[in-house]
Amino acid sequence: MKKNNYLIILTGTDPESRMGGIGFALPGYIQALKCAKIKYISIPTYRPNSFYGKYCLFIFSIPRIIIQILKSKINGNTPIIYSHVGSSISLFREGCIVFVARAFLSKTIMQIHCPEIIRYLKNPIQKKLVGLSFLAVNYLFVLTPWWKNYFINKGINKSIEIIPNPMPLDWERKANETRSVSNVKRRISVLVMARIVEGKGADLMIEALPFLDENFKVEIAGDGAMLPYLRKRVKELNLTDKVRFHGWVSGEEKQHLIDMADIFCHPTQLDAMPMSILEAMANSLPVVAIDWGPISDLVPDFIAGVLIPDNDPKLLANAINSLRDLEKRKTIGEAGRIRVLREYTSRKIGKDLEKLFLNLKELSRTI
Repeated sequence: MKKNNYLIILTGTDPESRMGGIGFALPGYIQALKCAKIKYISIPTYRPNSFYGKYCLFIFSIPRIIIQILKSKINGNTPIIYSHVGSSISLFREGCIVFVARAFLSKTIMQIHCPEIIRYLKNPIQKKLVGLSFLAVNYLFVLTPWWKNYFINKGINKSIEIIPNPMPLDWERKANETRSVSNVKRRISVLVMARIVEGKGADLMIEALPFLDENFKVEIAGDGAMLPYLRKRVKELNLTDKVRFHGWVSGEEKQHLIDMADIFCHPTQLDAMPMSILEAMANSLPVVAIDWGPISDLVPDFIAGVLIPDNDPKLLANAINSLRDLEKRKTIGEAGRIRVLREYTSRKIGKDLEKLFLNLKELSRTI
């Protein structure tokens, strides 16, 4: 068995912040590294809660990264920068980090988390800037097979591997439980849990509700710029008795909403890999979503959920209505639970990372 004598240097959003998509996902990667017994150190280059953390931290992190690279080499380890990248400034920032790391003969990986890169790669100038950010990268890690195909089709000439976001441990524990579903007749609860911004789909759910009968109600958890518009639209459509807004929720309040839900609806067209879908599946909820980008990689149609081809309110209502039967919801929800336990646990992702890190270490011997 090959010895994993390498050191992973994690860069990007501070995992302690638990803010933003990357900040929320990084603890899962750290747990995956621990499961595989991989040596790592986290050197944050971004903290979202201060001016210094947003704009200055990465400059002061560079000397720390260089020192860790040199220490690693002295100790006989292969240093590997594992950079988690968001949009715009994050791409530039982490591009600088990996460039410096390569200058000191470290191997480099970028894990891409931003859906905005679709727009960047359609614009010739922005595509060149993205290419410059990738210049010093040995491997690109993407979250789903759709992303790998998209990058290849856009001519990104890098080694590309698929490493999805691992589930947090509490979701794994939930997925290992059997969900109890009440047979008491009541209104079917459709849960929407997302940022209330354009592209996330909460507005589409509101427009779909008039096409559903009185047996359905909608719970919306989240906050964002579109929330005032959604509240106004609910009143205009006379839906105040069928929709409840909960704002941003977490902890026991969030889990209570999930436990009381029958269907999870997330018709997003603005996500690299929506973690809320994994959370719903870990809780044995059938998912309704748009067959857009990476979504079908997470939710196989008619297996773990129901996908619609476009952001059409009637289509969304039909998909939700198709899940009104309790036994059908149970079957689809159970398929989703089994899927996340098979594909998205920390242990599974840790093993996949270990193989790729070993490959990169072997590459360093041949160059």
